[in-house]
Amino acid sequence: MCWKNLTIAQRSGLNQIPNRRFTLWRGLTINRANVYVGFQVQLDLTGIFMHGKIPTLKISLIQIFRAHLWQKIHESVVMDLCQVFDQQLNALDIETVKKETIHPRKSYKMNSSCADVLLFGACKWNISQPSLLVDSKDVMDNTTSQKYWLDIQLRWRDYDSHDIERYSRAKFFDYTTDNMSIYPSPTSVIIAIDLAYNWYNAFGNWFPGCKTLIQQAMAKIMKVNPALYVLRERIRKSLQLYSSEPTEPYLSS
Repeated sequence: MCWKNLTIAQRSGLNQIPNRRFTLWRGLTINRANVYVGFQVQLDLTGIFMHGKIPTLKISLIQIFRAHLWQKIHESVVMDLCQVFDQQLNALDIETVKKETIHPRKSYKMNSSCADVLLFGACKWNISQPSLLVDSKDVMDNTTSQKYWLDIQLRWRDYDSHDIERYSRAKFFDYTTDNMSIYPSPTSVIIAIDLAYNWYNAFGNWFPGCKTLIQQAMAKIMKVNPALYVLRERIRKSLQLYSSEPTEPYLSS
C-alpha cells in the first residue's frame, strides 16, 4: 500500500512503532530526575520510577514486565541462591537454609525491606565488618553469629544513578537502621541487582567462604537464570534486536 493512500490513523500507527523503539533504547537517559523535574511515579507491579509523562516508554516497560515478571525474577533469584547454599552445607558449616515467607509486593516495595533467605550455622561463624562483594580484604573483628540473612533487591536504575556499588551500600545502612525493616539478626548482606544495566553487587557482613560462594553464584545466576533470560528476550524483541549468528540453545538453571 502506498504511503499516500494511508489514512491519518494508519500513518500515525506506523510512526509510533519506531518512536516507541527509540524511546525504549534511550529510556535510561530520558527517564531520569535530571531531565524531568517533578513528582516521580512508580510503575505498577515493578520497581521502576517514571520521572515524567512518557507514554511510549511506559507502554514498552509495561509490556516487558507483564505477567508479574518483576516478582518472578525476584522469586527465581532467591530460589537459585537457596539451592546454592543447600549444596554447600558442610563446606560452610551451615545447619539449615530457610527461604523466608515474604509478601508478594516485597520485591517492589521501596521504603522498607525484609530477609529473603535465612542461614542457621552449625557453629558460630566469625563475622567480618561490612564490605562490598568486590572487596578482596575483609576485616574480621570479634563478632560471631549463628544467624545470617540475605536480602535480594531488584532495581531499574537510570543513567545518573546506576552505581550499583554505592546503591547496595546505601540500602544496607538504610534498611538495617530504620524502624520499618524486619530482619532476624544483625549479621547480613544485601544483594542488589540492576535489571536495566544487567549488573549486580552486594554489601554486608561476611563469614568465611560466603563471599567467594556468592561471587561465583551470582555470576552464574545472571547468565542462566530463566526469569532473567525472559526479561532479556522481551527487551530484545521490543527493540527488534536479533543476532545474525545462530545462538546456542538455552539451558535452564
